Amino acid sequence: MAKGRRVWAVPAAIALACLMLAAPAAAAGPPVGSFTPGVVEPPPPGRSLDGDVVLQAPATAVSSALQGAPDVERMATADGYTVIVETSPQYEPDLGYDEELVAFLDSLLHGAELDRLHVYVAVPSEMRSRCGGAAAACYLPQANTITIVGQESYAGLPTSYAVAHEYGHRVESARRNPPFPGGALAWGTKRWASVEHVCQGTLNGIYAPGDEGKYYFSNPGEAFAESFAWYHYGHSVLDWRWDGRLRPNAAAYAAIRADVLEPWRPTVTEASGDLARRGARKSYPVRPENDGWVQVQTHGSGDVDIGLYKGNDLVAESAHDGSTESINYVACGEHKLKLVVFAYHAQSRYELTLKTP
Repeated sequence: MAKGRRVWAVPAAIALACLMLAAPAAAAGPPVGSFTPGVVEPPPPGRSLDGDVVLQAPATAVSSALQGAPDVERMATADGYTVIVETSPQYEPDLGYDEELVAFLDSLLHGAELDRLHVYVAVPSEMRSRCGGAAAACYLPQANTITIVGQESYAGLPTSYAVAHEYGHRVESARRNPPFPGGALAWGTKRWASVEHVCQGTLNGIYAPGDEGKYYFSNPGEAFAESFAWYHYGHSVLDWRWDGRLRPNAAAYAAIRADVLEPWRPTVTEASGDLARRGARKSYPVRPENDGWVQVQTHGSGDVDIGLYKGNDLVAESAHDGSTESINYVACGEHKLKLVVFAYHAQSRYELTLKTP
């Protein structure tokens, strides 16, 4: 049987936005549950975590049935979630290891997305077939599975750190970031991506959302996952390798915490009014907190038109016969807009619903 299973070092409860690694324990050996990462040499550029979001399992994946049945354990977390740990048949079953792994996951910043997470513990020889490329760990969104190597480090990367990075991808896959293509998995979670100006950076050709190949280090979805790992470990494991503009700061850590603990939902505002004469108008301030859809819908009686303004510039409008109008506008770094309802006919009444990100 393969060797190398390790006891997990579980971080203390998170009290600050970013936890740093503790000093290595004395040679006598740490008690179970202490945080003793030891000294690990950083991997060469492009080696660790390269292409670690696997949208389709590699065609070369080896069936476990050819090797024997894997060990599968359904483990309960302290807060009542279930994590399924599947271990390569090339390892001896180790219930203690599985418990430590699940306790480590439970210690990471998380929400309900932890429930029913799958973790596959592979031997090193399985990594290329399960993850492809030279990944030190990977996340398969369709199967909701994190694959790791069952040893303390792999390719020079601490396995616990790799798990934290991959769990960042799990968080992304469970969060919404409309209307951006690929959603949070490609762009990062809503509040974090807004704080980091991912929309503007992408429009300017700086970032490459969802790119798991040539532009891996320009992929904001990967930068979020690394920032999530830094939330727990700080900069003491690996240097920041993504665009320096995405290096996490206090605002980024606060956004990560909010996105994990309070999954984003649009802000919904409702209003109504009467416009007695033709040409009358009513204005409403629009204050998007994040990047994404600004959506307006109206209905009522008479005939009204609506327009969305940035300063004095009209950026979106809807003008049809009747009072049913709608606007879908993508705010990208814009936090101060104005909605105007205009009466095309006298004695028009409207009800409107405004959704902002």
